[in-house]
Amino acid sequence: MNGLVDIIITGLIIGGIYALIAVGLSLQYGVGRVLNVSHGEFILVGALSTYSLYRDFGISPLLAIVIITPVLFIIGFWTRPDLIQFHPQDFGHAEAFCRAVLLASFGLLFIVQNLMLFTWGAESKAIPTSIPRFRSSAACMVSTACLPWEWQWGQRHLLCVHQKHTAWQSHPRGG
Repeated sequence: MNGLVDIIITGLIIGGIYALIAVGLSLQYGVGRVLNVSHGEFILVGALSTYSLYRDFGISPLLAIVIITPVLFIIGFWTRPDLIQFHPQDFGHAEAFCRAVLLASFGLLFIVQNLMLFTWGAESKAIPTSIPRFRSSAACMVSTACLPWEWQWGQRHLLCVHQKHTAWQSHPRGG
């Protein structure tokens, strides 16, 4: 019976993560008409950079996040105009524009993946934690994996409330 509960909770968590990915990509495409699938790779670069700062210099992972986030923001800000932002008028129609942006995004994804593989290798990495362990593996996953899901749900809720009570509602692309 405990195994069935673990499977159900794990399925709900993974389904929630996939739903968040789908909402993020549809929001990105709906607002900017750009589908950038390489965002996840930059999140992994941040995680692995945090791990490296902890392993090599003994910097706390929470402090490393504060250091790494602005660096990755600057890198992402730099890559968008150079690799992703094409001008629709340069293409014959919108479909060709979307294909070019998607192709550039996948190219960036593969470049970043291979750079991560070259830099950090393919083995698993972990930072020791002082978070107490639960007996059930699903309960442990719930305690760590649901927090980002709840955070995203809260952000989406605040965005909806903001759109409802501002001029975004009348904007053709915002509401």
